[in-house]
Amino acid sequence: MLAKRKKRLFRKPMPWPMGTTMLTLGLLTLAACAPRTMHWSPEESPKKNRVTWAEFHHPVQFAGAATTISRAEQDALLRFLHRVGRGQGVRIELAAAASDNTRLGLQREMALADVLRKSGYAVSIGESPKGKPSPDDIVRVTVGRHLVKAPACPDWSKPATGDPANQVSSNFGCATETNFGLMVADPGVLLHGVDEVGPADGEAATVGIRDYRKGDVEKLKALDTKNKGK
Repeated sequence: MLAKRKKRLFRKPMPWPMGTTMLTLGLLTLAACAPRTMHWSPEESPKKNRVTWAEFHHPVQFAGAATTISRAEQDALLRFLHRVGRGQGVRIELAAAASDNTRLGLQREMALADVLRKSGYAVSIGESPKGKPSPDDIVRVTVGRHLVKAPACPDWSKPATGDPANQVSSNFGCATETNFGLMVADPGVLLHGVDEVGPADGEAATVGIRDYRKGDVEKLKALDTKNKGK
């Protein structure tokens, strides 16, 4: 009786059915052979320029009760503006110290604005931001402008294996979007467009229409393309 019980305790487990084993192996094989592109989508690599507003600050110090800046301060300011203050869509604003509402502060702002306008910069006088006081002998120059950040290119995030979905390459559109962001003069137009195209000569534009309606247009010259190059 004891021997029979021992045989039952040490009996070998029953093997899996052959069909179940083959099915499991088949599923594992298909999972290993599935292309990695099945798990990739174009949303992972968007090709779009990002536009942000940035501000750069430069303090201009006045000596004592003077209303004009020294030559050294003027040269330092012009170097600062030469780096960040040129181009379209740039806004330059002057503001004296937050605690300086006296006539002296206004005179300094006007004198500094006159210097910058003579140097070819468009300047406006604003209010100093509240909660950020500066020394009374300082006029802060703020340059605001839009900056564009191009997409991360080149982009080869999509695997180079077979793609049954036939999706575009992850690098598609990189050159177009990057070049567009680099060549635009004012990145702000990417956000709101352009309000006007600039001045035009209406009289000159109507002359062409008038001549066309009267038939007074220069005819195109006929070219002999058959004998060209002989």
